[in-house]
Amino acid sequence: MAKKEFDLLLYLFERVNTIVTKEELHKKFWNNSLENSRSLDMHMKALRQKVFSQTNLQLTTLLKVGYKLERKSGEI
Repeated sequence: MAKKEFDLLLYLFERVNTIVTKEELHKKFWNNSLENSRSLDMHMKALRQKVFSQTNLQLTTLLKVGYKLERKSGEI
């Protein structure tokens, strides 16, 4: 796992069930540079494939807003 992916994952785990905006992530990890918006998308895609497919957590994309890490519905 790339360092940036790990940092994003930790940040999301610290904010489970909270909406994390794309703007917030850009400020935190890319020094507010929105030119890296595809980079954020690619890191989130990689996290979904590497981590969330194997856990009871899901990373929900909130279009034009950001992301929310939460339990998969129907799971205890």
